[in-house]
Amino acid sequence: MKMKNSVISALLALGMTACVESTPALQVGGASAQAADCSIGGNTVGLLAGSLNLGIRGASYPLVLEINSNLNVVPVDVNDQPVTGDPDLNTIYITEIVLGYSSPTEGLSIEDAGGAVPIYGTVLEGNNMQVNLFTSDVAAALTSFVTPGVSADVLVNLQLRGKRASGDELESNEIVFPVSVGNFPFSCPPGFRIAASTDPCPQAGLNGVVPECEEATP
Repeated sequence: MKMKNSVISALLALGMTACVESTPALQVGGASAQAADCSIGGNTVGLLAGSLNLGIRGASYPLVLEINSNLNVVPVDVNDQPVTGDPDLNTIYITEIVLGYSSPTEGLSIEDAGGAVPIYGTVLEGNNMQVNLFTSDVAAALTSFVTPGVSADVLVNLQLRGKRASGDELESNEIVFPVSVGNFPFSCPPGFRIAASTDPCPQAGLNGVVPECEEATP
């Protein structure tokens, strides 16, 4: 009887172990906004969702992703360009971003606008990578649908694909990032005008940031 109980316990343990999924070697962690000076990562406050105002800027949404690996401490590269150190067999090369779209907003059809997008020269700083969440098809659909005074919600599914120097192919976990898109033109109070931005990467129109106003001179 004791042997039967031991066998049953072993089979149950084996079944429970088989249901556990391994953590992806390539992992997408937190998300944040690019700074106005074009830097990424650092102490930037993380984002759980974003917003875009088409009344202020065009239909693109830059997002900074934190990239991690559960392999040994190794550099994360994009298109054979290592961030730190020399490439080795554990180095991960990110080659594609897989984007998918959906929207709860009635009338906005963007489900077929996604796909795998090759990465060419994406900016890296440390283990952070900046991507544009909207393909050209999604940008065109939003520009057409989100007219002045209109808003829509977009859910972006994102996954990274890559490979190790050994040739093994890898896929990251998949994340869903919501973006609220509106079209609300901005104007300054009477006697003021929109000041020309001196920032190399202006953030007006993104995540609630509005242009600065300056006193209008005669």
